[in-house]
Amino acid sequence: MSVNRMWFLSLRQLLSRPQQTILTFIGIMLGTATYVIFSGMMLGFQEYLIEKMINDNPHITISPRDEVLSPETFDNVFFNNSEVKWLTPPSGKRDNQYLTNVQGWFEKLDNDIRVVAYAPRLSKQVIFTNGRLSVPGTLVGIDVDKEKYVTSLHKSVIEGDFKVLKESDSVIVIGEGLMQRLGGRMTGTVNSVAANGDTNPLRIRGIIRMGVRQFDDTIAYASIQTVQNVSASPGQVSSV
Repeated sequence: MSVNRMWFLSLRQLLSRPQQTILTFIGIMLGTATYVIFSGMMLGFQEYLIEKMINDNPHITISPRDEVLSPETFDNVFFNNSEVKWLTPPSGKRDNQYLTNVQGWFEKLDNDIRVVAYAPRLSKQVIFTNGRLSVPGTLVGIDVDKEKYVTSLHKSVIEGDFKVLKESDSVIVIGEGLMQRLGGRMTGTVNSVAANGDTNPLRIRGIIRMGVRQFDDTIAYASIQTVQNVSASPGQVSSV
């Protein structure tokens, strides 16, 4: 059968039932449009999840270990290759708030050729206040120069820049939601109350919007030295 005859028969069938043909075309168009729209939404949502869940977080985190104590925990600690009988077996949980031997970790990471970059952090639970308003949150100390190589947090800053954290020991980049809850403003000042009761004024020099309400409403970033000073914890690092 020639190509011309095939076209003739096809057009004849289509034109013989115009109403059915139009409805068929409309159905195909709507189905195709729906598929394209939902595919675009899924691809966009996938890129958003990758950006927020992967690129905003380091690939590996070194943090203090929470350990449930048992007699086996102390095997070969006091007497090597000896049997120890406990009058009261150890129990409970050993919960460290910060890393020990931080410099040793830094040296190990510096000497490991598989490590491209690393950045220390210190997170402290504080209460942010502004006048009569108070909001519990987290003050996260970062090394500005190193942080940009392990996360993409700097891309979420909508006003200001992380670089300002190096200029002073009393400036922060605050979550957009947290600033609104405190009634703060750019270049304004809020106070942080640490666990020991010390109150420190912090000037807002940047605003960050990560797109996750849980973070935007509770987190503020400062230099790691600032957080160490505010929380009276010199030299402490909570994770790398």
